[in-house]
Amino acid sequence: MSTLNVANISDDQSTLTGANENPNDRLHFNKTVDTKFVTNGSAKAFASIYSNSDINVTSLNASSYTNTGTGAGELNFTIAFTQPSFKVGVSSQISAAGAGATMRGTSGGSTTSKYDIRTYEGTNAAASTSYMSVVFHGDLA
Repeated sequence: MSTLNVANISDDQSTLTGANENPNDRLHFNKTVDTKFVTNGSAKAFASIYSNSDINVTSLNASSYTNTGTGAGELNFTIAFTQPSFKVGVSSQISAAGAGATMRGTSGGSTTSKYDIRTYEGTNAAASTSYMSVVFHGDLA
């Protein structure tokens, strides 16, 4: 495996001319980006979980999901985070028809190597979901 060391990434915007060019577009003026914004801003793990058990094959850094009860489960990471204060973006639905759900992690059960998930229906009762998607940002160990 090779390592590519670069300080900046440049986006040549010279091909955006004519009707498609907007001089007020913020991207028009930002032609070079420090790579720390790319590496530090990238998702370090994500997964789509179906029927509270199956992880989608397109997951990243997610090794398994364990259903621990109604509306409860643990997503295990392949590579641990440096600390359990990673940031999480989530979405979920209770039924295939699209009924909504609230999903959150618990501070007591989450560690650097797993995320403790709880899902609730509109009445705040624990509910298993038919689909959920999670994205994690933070520093890997």
